Amino acid sequence: MFQPPTSSAQPRPSTSLAAAAGGLANRRRQKSLAGPRSVTPSTPLDKRTFVAKVVGHSMETLIPDGSWALFRLFPGGAAPAATALDGRRVVVQLREAADPEHGGSYTLKRWHVVKLASDGGVEEVELRPDNPDFKPMRMRVLTGRSE
Repeated sequence: MFQPPTSSAQPRPSTSLAAAAGGLANRRRQKSLAGPRSVTPSTPLDKRTFVAKVVGHSMETLIPDGSWALFRLFPGGAAPAATALDGRRVVVQLREAADPEHGGSYTLKRWHVVKLASDGGVEEVELRPDNPDFKPMRMRVLTGRSE
């Protein structure tokens, strides 16, 4: 259902995560697929927020294929602690793997901490889809890279 923008609607940059092969950090240099999108936020937005089209069925039924979703980019070193993300939906850049559903370098899944290191840091995580027809992805963190 179309709703006209309200006075609180704010334009946000938009992109497709499937097309963002250059990396989210370089998104300002990427051509926008649909131009700015107007959103009416329930929480304050900042310059790190952007709208992206979700591709795939792994997060259905709550996030259907083709949905536009609002995300916040955290530059390196500024992201919340990995344990604080536990259970939250996150977009993860896969540097040494590809999303099994569409082969892209980004995936939207629920972040679950599986194993903590002796120093309290995260050693292993599982990226879980909401859709039970899809398998989770397990990743071990080694010097900032997954295996």
